[in-house]
Amino acid sequence: MRSAPLEMKRFAVAASLVVLGCATNPIPEGYTGPKATVRDSGASEGASKASFYYLSAVNGKTVNESLSETRQANHGRGFQMTLNIVEREVPADRELQLTLDAKVAYAAPILELINSGSMYHATQVIRFQPEPNGVYIVKGELGADKSSVWLEDAKTKERVGTPVPKK
Repeated sequence: MRSAPLEMKRFAVAASLVVLGCATNPIPEGYTGPKATVRDSGASEGASKASFYYLSAVNGKTVNESLSETRQANHGRGFQMTLNIVEREVPADRELQLTLDAKVAYAAPILELINSGSMYHATQVIRFQPEPNGVYIVKGELGADKSSVWLEDAKTKERVGTPVPKK
């Protein structure tokens, strides 16, 4: 007979693989046009807590992102977490709809339960036309008073994109 914690760990790994398996490449197959880079960001807040600012979807399709990659890379490490920041290329010949997310995360699920009052998050959908060879970074702030997320041009440090009104 297997122990419940072992079964829970296996379920968590399987669920992570299913979620990661659903992520798509934002560059369409056969695309040869100009590209830009969108880079996630994050900040460690001790060994077991971090804030993540990431691109979660392009035109409604899920993409690999830093929070999932970090959780997968740190699985089984207990209360220790090392950030795994992701960047990906996107087409730069068209307007894109980008879903940006910001979230506080902990190294272990029990820490998230204990600290549920500080599990701040924010989501923003924007329309954006990247420049060819441009580099953009997902940034944000997470706190009790205000949580927000935005896209910033890496060179100029200016916010880019137009927010899509929430329905």
